[in-house]
Amino acid sequence: MKKPHQTERRHLAIKRRCGACSQTISPGEQVTALFEDVHRRFHIWYTKDFKFPELGHLSASTDCFYFCRRPSCAQCANGPDTTTVHVDCLAIFLAYSFKIRSIKVKEALFSLHTSDLYRDPWRQAPLLCLQEQAAFDTSVFHFFVSLYDIPQLRTLPAEIREMIRLSSPRTFFWRAVATISAAYSVDLMAPETVHIRDIGHFNRGEPPISRLHEFESAGPMIIRITIDSDGIRRLERLAERPPSCSESSTCLAYIVELEAAIPQKALLLGGRLKLDIPVSWNSLRIWDTPGPPIKHLHFSPRLTLRSQRIETAIQYRTINLTAISGITLFYSQGMPFGIFAHRIATSSALRSYQHFSKLRQDTSIWIYLPIAAQDTVVCLVLRQTPRGRTNLLVRTRLCGDIILGPQLQPTQESKDYLLAAGASITMIYNELPHYEQVNHIGAYCDTASSQDLQPFEMHTCEHSLETSATYHSAAPLNSVTSITVFRHADGACRGILLEYENHGLRAVGECRIGVDASDHYTEPTRICVGKHDSTALLHEQTHEHVHVAIDSCAGQHGIHEWDCYHMSGVLHFVFSKRSSLIFIAN
Repeated sequence: MKKPHQTERRHLAIKRRCGACSQTISPGEQVTALFEDVHRRFHIWYTKDFKFPELGHLSASTDCFYFCRRPSCAQCANGPDTTTVHVDCLAIFLAYSFKIRSIKVKEALFSLHTSDLYRDPWRQAPLLCLQEQAAFDTSVFHFFVSLYDIPQLRTLPAEIREMIRLSSPRTFFWRAVATISAAYSVDLMAPETVHIRDIGHFNRGEPPISRLHEFESAGPMIIRITIDSDGIRRLERLAERPPSCSESSTCLAYIVELEAAIPQKALLLGGRLKLDIPVSWNSLRIWDTPGPPIKHLHFSPRLTLRSQRIETAIQYRTINLTAISGITLFYSQGMPFGIFAHRIATSSALRSYQHFSKLRQDTSIWIYLPIAAQDTVVCLVLRQTPRGRTNLLVRTRLCGDIILGPQLQPTQESKDYLLAAGASITMIYNELPHYEQVNHIGAYCDTASSQDLQPFEMHTCEHSLETSATYHSAAPLNSVTSITVFRHADGACRGILLEYENHGLRAVGECRIGVDASDHYTEPTRICVGKHDSTALLHEQTHEHVHVAIDSCAGQHGIHEWDCYHMSGVLHFVFSKRSSLIFIAN
């Protein structure tokens, strides 16, 4: 389609979600962008094909546009709403819109663009990273099953079929099924403005139910809005704030606020609702639980130091520390930028890692906190330096004090912030996916401890690496019943997971569960550490990682290359992205 006349390049804020198949778009994939002509309503322009850029990048095209993925870009905020779509998904959508319903290109583009806009709960809503729901027409699915000659897929239970889809949602098969299903639901209606005060209840796909008169005499009402990957799913009125809920969701997000805190205008289109939020509106709080916590809630100061534009919403995620097997914190330059909760012992943080930009992946460090089934986190503290370097301090019933994060020297100025102490702690963090940052970390517990807390000590370490991005972890070697060694591709040690007689667990280095090869040893009696060229280590001249062997002896691997230790003292693991070293202190 002919491009509009331009005198200078305009910013187009492109999305990471395909408007046709609803799947995540990866950098390098061929896409096109749709946007509405500001002078001709219902007229949609689309750009030439381009490669989807990395987060934070700005790429130019021959269409006089900048395709922008810069977080909270002011020029994008003033630009048109856009829809980003895979090139092959767009071709399928246009072809089947005409084949199924005889809808021509112009109308099909408008329908696709409008439908995609209503997947956002409001204009310029934050990236919520919700797990996509299976949304496809059954007849389309059966057609593709026959086309690809895989009749077994047709007979599987829906739950098994969904597991298969989630294991490979971005393959052409599932993208095509979702895209053609979207073509079946083409809607050419114009949106209408509605008022939240007039809505008593709303479910997507149904007309809103008018507010009943009995609500008029009630006190201040609570509005709860449920959001999924397809936009606003439900709006409901509650007589009182719901009780705190420890269950969290990766598929749903919730806004639970007094009615006065919710914008009163919304747009309704074909059974879909979208809030109309003024630019000056205060930030809404988005949670991953239908009952956000209100008791004993404490947050750290802001972790990020950079200036940011005020967001239309603040997204909070919760982790019930009594219901998980551990957490992985992703660090870069001494600050956390992502957190993954291991719901089961074998779950991997790899999928979360793959959502980060290449820049973040290249500088990331994985810090693992294992939580044994018999153990309990009883205290959570955040330690922060004036320059933003952050340690998470954890005290558990079986393992005592654990310090996670970058190496801080005793001479460095830092301050400890108590987040929670007591039984059944839930960790809370404010996620900024657009920035790939964790902005705040907090916690709450139903029954706060009234006992005086012993302060956490500072890690003391006689060895270091000459880099600002050095991390330090430590664990005692006494009473160890098993060891799991995680290894780099060359066999060097990446991290060590230790289990103790009391069934407690501790980790040092990078233990990337479900990612790296590992060796498991029971009843170890000796740990052997390969020696390095210390000069190369200190100056970070090479990728030099420590080698570890369990239950070997000096005669087996050369006394001049290895140091062998009995299982006593404290194991210290100092590491960076390029190098690592281990030493034992008595």
